[in-house]
Amino acid sequence: MKKYFLEFEEKFKDVSIIDSDWYEKELGVKSFCKPAKCLDTKNNKSEEWYRARFVYAMVKSGKFPKEKIGVEISLPKGNGGKAIQPDIVVFTDLSWISRYIVGEFEEIRKQIILIGEVKNHPKEIEKAVEKQIEVALERRLSNNHFEDLAYGVYIDNLDDIILLKKEGLANLERYDIDKMITASKNIVRLNLALRDDTDSLPTYDELISRVNKLKAKYEFKYTDLSPLSEEGFQAILDHIQRAKDLIQEPRTKDLLVEVLTMKVHDENNIKHNQGYSEFYITKEEIRNDGFGNQVFRKRMHDLLEGTKNHYTTLQANCIYGYHEVEDNLIPHSANAERMVIEMIKAFQGKSILEGSTSSFNQTIFNNFGDEVEKSVAGQFFTPIPIISGIVPILNPRPTESVIDPCSGICDMLAMCWKHSQSVGMAHNYYGFDISSTVLKLAELNLVINGAGTGSIHQKNSLFEKMLVDNTFTNMTTFTPENYHVNTWQHKDDRNKNVKKYRIVITNPPFGKGRDLKTGKDGKWSYGLNENVLSMYETWTLCGKPKSIDMGILFLENAYKSLEEGGRMAIVLSNSITSIASWEVVRRWFLSKVRLVAILDMPQNTFGETGVATTILVAYKPRKNEQYLLEDSHDYEVFTRDIKYTGYEVKTVQRNVVFEPIKKYDPVTFEDTGELLEEFSNTIQEFKEYLKSQELPIKNSFGGENFNV
Repeated sequence: MKKYFLEFEEKFKDVSIIDSDWYEKELGVKSFCKPAKCLDTKNNKSEEWYRARFVYAMVKSGKFPKEKIGVEISLPKGNGGKAIQPDIVVFTDLSWISRYIVGEFEEIRKQIILIGEVKNHPKEIEKAVEKQIEVALERRLSNNHFEDLAYGVYIDNLDDIILLKKEGLANLERYDIDKMITASKNIVRLNLALRDDTDSLPTYDELISRVNKLKAKYEFKYTDLSPLSEEGFQAILDHIQRAKDLIQEPRTKDLLVEVLTMKVHDENNIKHNQGYSEFYITKEEIRNDGFGNQVFRKRMHDLLEGTKNHYTTLQANCIYGYHEVEDNLIPHSANAERMVIEMIKAFQGKSILEGSTSSFNQTIFNNFGDEVEKSVAGQFFTPIPIISGIVPILNPRPTESVIDPCSGICDMLAMCWKHSQSVGMAHNYYGFDISSTVLKLAELNLVINGAGTGSIHQKNSLFEKMLVDNTFTNMTTFTPENYHVNTWQHKDDRNKNVKKYRIVITNPPFGKGRDLKTGKDGKWSYGLNENVLSMYETWTLCGKPKSIDMGILFLENAYKSLEEGGRMAIVLSNSITSIASWEVVRRWFLSKVRLVAILDMPQNTFGETGVATTILVAYKPRKNEQYLLEDSHDYEVFTRDIKYTGYEVKTVQRNVVFEPIKKYDPVTFEDTGELLEEFSNTIQEFKEYLKSQELPIKNSFGGENFNV
């Protein structure tokens, strides 16, 4: 395309007026534009000139057939009303011209596959995208559901462009969804400062192929699936929420987890076996009463059975399924089948595995978690930007075991897995959480991110310990009578030693509102007693108080869960790391670990008003590395006071959301396309810090082949 920009500029440098006759004569393109000057009042190239240049490149590059391109097409609303006039329109059928002339606007709207809008300066980009391209595509797809697709392109005086797409009822998205960001406003999500290379504009045949496959539904290979963005995912969930209200199915969240697990299983099958997707439903397979026919049920039954064999824990006790009656498959629940059909219609043709999946599970929880779940959601969700800052510092590698003792929906484990670029199943990834409501979401999170289901358990990880033989202690067995308090090794049977891990990463509950009751007013949390609490040295060192910040116990839990040579990152209240009351805890901790990094976070980082937090990163020395802890050893700790996290916390419809904060050029005040955050630089600075550290620290955090 760019090659033909230059060709156009040379060939038509002396042209002063461009009109419909020029398009017809030079390009064979049908245009309805009036004569327009190639220079504006300031002697700059006009919008008409840039439009002609782009259409010239579309035709001369061979990417688009000239007969299917229209310039300045007027599209009334319905068969009348106020019209919109896209600069460039590409149609799927040659009949568009004759239909346009006789005013069959409803018919030609169905034939639109691409709409282009042209400006002569990028200062109008947001208006052009939101008020012109998006409106035109909404009008194009107004009568369709998820099974239709059209594209948009924004063009101006720069050599690159913005490629967009709109699928059915979903909001406008970038063609390359990886360029989108999370935000409450769609125009912000589109991240328009990050542009697309003009030469990456797909050909007409490529666009048509994608649209045809979407309509065919059952002809998808893995490479045909469209990566699902977080924005597109939210649009689908909005549709499912409406279906839930109509069908009155209270188990929608669990059904959604089951369906997405089937979807991921299907994607893995066609990815590795190069077959066609089985996850679809055609119009012919939906009966008049809204249920699926026997062809659909047989395919789903087989897919569900294959999914159960692969993800035994996640698919245990399924709501959705079929039983056989006189050679016919009958759904276990009629409403469940109706909900599943709506979900399949929405997700078919999309790719979960190739999508931007970082906060899908948080989105599911916010949409379908009940009010009891949502009331404690704060303890489950660590903002994705924060995890993205912690994980590269810990730098997990493929063979290392990882635990999050307060795993919630397992975002930390999922991102550790993605960072490590592991393959296979995450059998060495462990998550424990006291709440049963998030177990399936947690396992789904790992599945979506390619890690399998991991080893996820509903346990109070402070007092129920996984042992090396994969059994668990309880409050009658995890006591000083059976275990050494300082090491948590069993006194008589090493097969009952508490399991240790190479990496601990966690954001535990902390703060006075979540204090553990240890005898105050005669109350003990979780049925505890003094004997059980004595397994924690910090409780004893603090004088066995009647209540204690759980963050302190989780700090000790993290240290004692580590292998020698292991590393940890824990999010704690700033008060634990600073106030005099907890000095004895800090002294104890520093006598056990080599403190590597302290990251002070701004208030509201985790959506809790007024809470200031600190991330501690530490290394547990081996027996021959005790010199790292000697009092006389004056070591350097990497410290940063993080002021900008890239987002601000807002509450939208009673849900906590993290609104991106954009970075602007200090001179031009233009959007740079980047987030205002300090983690990227902090990670690079941490790598520089490692170069001057002792070999055990360098090897643990940087890797055995760390380049000094």
